[in-house]
Amino acid sequence: MNDALENSHNSDNSWRVPPQLGGEDYLLDGILALCKLYGLSASAQRLTEGLPLVDGRLNLELTARAAKRAGLGMRLMKRQLAAIDHRTLPTMLLMRDGTTAILTAIDDKGPTVLDPVTQGRIEIDLETLTEQYSGYFFATRTLFEYKSHADSVAKQQHQHWFWSTIASSWRIYRDVIIATILINFFVLASPLFVMNVYDRVVPNNAIDTLWTFAIGATIIFSFDFLLKLLRTYCIDIAGKKADVLLSARIFEQVQSIKLSHGPQSTGSFAKNLADFESVRDFVTSATITTLIDLPFALMFLIIIGLLSGSLVWVPIAAIAMILLYSAIITPTLQQSIQKTYGASAEKNGLLIETLSNLENIKLQQLSSHHQQRWEQASGDIAHWSMRSRFLGQSASTVVSFITQMCTVVIVLCGVYFISDGDLSMGGLIAAVMLAGRAISPMGQISGLITRYQQAKTSYKGLSDIMAMPRESSDDAAYVSHPSLSGQIELKQVFFNFPNQPQPFLHDLNISFAAGSKTAVIGQIGSGKSTLMRLLTGLYEASAGSIMLDELSIDQISPSDLRSGMGCMTQQSELFSGSIRDNIVAGHRHVDDEEILRVAALAGVTRFTAEGASGLERPVGERGALLSGGQRQCVNLARALLNDPNILILDEPTAGLDNHSTAALINNLEQAAVNKTLILFTHNMSLLRLVDNIIVLDRGRVAISGPKHQVLKQLKGEADNV
Repeated sequence: MNDALENSHNSDNSWRVPPQLGGEDYLLDGILALCKLYGLSASAQRLTEGLPLVDGRLNLELTARAAKRAGLGMRLMKRQLAAIDHRTLPTMLLMRDGTTAILTAIDDKGPTVLDPVTQGRIEIDLETLTEQYSGYFFATRTLFEYKSHADSVAKQQHQHWFWSTIASSWRIYRDVIIATILINFFVLASPLFVMNVYDRVVPNNAIDTLWTFAIGATIIFSFDFLLKLLRTYCIDIAGKKADVLLSARIFEQVQSIKLSHGPQSTGSFAKNLADFESVRDFVTSATITTLIDLPFALMFLIIIGLLSGSLVWVPIAAIAMILLYSAIITPTLQQSIQKTYGASAEKNGLLIETLSNLENIKLQQLSSHHQQRWEQASGDIAHWSMRSRFLGQSASTVVSFITQMCTVVIVLCGVYFISDGDLSMGGLIAAVMLAGRAISPMGQISGLITRYQQAKTSYKGLSDIMAMPRESSDDAAYVSHPSLSGQIELKQVFFNFPNQPQPFLHDLNISFAAGSKTAVIGQIGSGKSTLMRLLTGLYEASAGSIMLDELSIDQISPSDLRSGMGCMTQQSELFSGSIRDNIVAGHRHVDDEEILRVAALAGVTRFTAEGASGLERPVGERGALLSGGQRQCVNLARALLNDPNILILDEPTAGLDNHSTAALINNLEQAAVNKTLILFTHNMSLLRLVDNIIVLDRGRVAISGPKHQVLKQLKGEADNV
């Protein structure tokens, strides 16, 4: 098997999972079965986390991407059962009924086939298997790690987020280059045709020769026409492929960035993401043809020299002046583009900030301040954009003027050459035409420089994003542990925010027994939210260790970790869609009974019963159609879904009235039975749910112990004050 297995996206639309088979994901089951056979650790959550699942399941296009996360390279192939190479075994067969099967061997005794779910052997003969086999299978191999430094560097370069994507279309670019080279040779047809007609046909009245030349030129021009069409089509195909793959890769990186290393400016971050098109267009558009045209300018100059002698110095001087002017304006143009980029990022950030806080802006009367910032940013963009456009247009104008003057000087000098008998009329016309063709790519240099500066600025911003540390990578070695019992222990944990010398959390030693109920309280800035993010894997400890079920949290994939937890933050947002969509979001194949159970526990049914739409009631963008308390209920229902063994809740009663709070406490008391419950709260009524209390103060554990002892100690300190 070759390396194409690793990055294959081949698929065939003739195989489909029948809708009547329900929610089973046969492709995912097949990958998990192959992982076990190859001795690789994997879980369904880790393989599918962040993938654009179709109806909650993998499709053929996503199978290779999911398998790669477990260290498997898979490639869809069409082959008769008897023709499958034994070196590709074990492999996953696609069956006619939409299911999958694992083929581990074919010998004289018949096929050895395993059920992907049970791993048990399926008793089936070769004839029956051949009838049920669809003709398609996934050839599979393991992706070995490279140990040497040279191999490691080569692998890193091969997997570069941008260049590896562009390189995947190398065959298309090869064809574009070949077509461009031929097109440049075809350019010679026109001046040579005109020169020969003037010098040979007209003086001798050679009509037959004229038609021969005309037919030959027509054939060449027809090929030139077809090649230009095909070249444009190929460039568009490569651009489309790069657009799809790059946008998917960039967005996947955005969702995988560690929160502690996230962007400081959302607007600038969003601007960087939006500007990846300028990078793609620079590489995949006419830039390629322009760069290939440049060396052919030398060929045209040589031909001009052969035809007209010293007249060649005229276009050479013209090209030198164009290059000189381009070099002069480049630094100023680069500065203008960078200033425009910075102002656009600031304006974009202001827009996002305003739309996200429109209510507060009105209440705090900040509209004038924001309007002033908006107009200032708009003015800066207009100023620097105008300067960039002027420089670009001036370059085009200068090139046009120099080209025109080049034609005038060539004709002027050419007449003297003709008078001296050193040049023919046809040679002069050919020299004029070839000079224009030699100068043409130089005339595009100014536009090329402008696009390059824009692409360079955007590429730097995108590279910074792609270099941000990720929560997990496809080649990370995790222990498959999708079911957590609830035992958590922090040992000498410190946490520093990036670029902050002083730790925010100091020497935390905390233990949460499985099934325990603990409240974490403290003043604002004491570190409660940071501790919560550490427990859920959103932040990574700077020192010390966090153990879950006696496993380091670093050994558990983030998807497995969070699938075993029910988490709710105080700032939890809702997403456009229905209440049901927001409860189910992120979970696969959830039945209605489970949705209704958690909706009742969280108090969602108290307000969905009021209308006919029920759980299908739309929530609006960011939950704008629901009250703050209703949004809290929906978020809590989402946390309770699938009955996790660990519940980590931050102010679950925020925004609720007294009656709803009392009802929620009763429901949580039932839902938290035999579960590890960790509450981050200021609401003293919630302490009824816990047995232990931890008090944080300035990033340290100030008090810790049974509830009654901690409350007594806090009361004593308050009395002393």
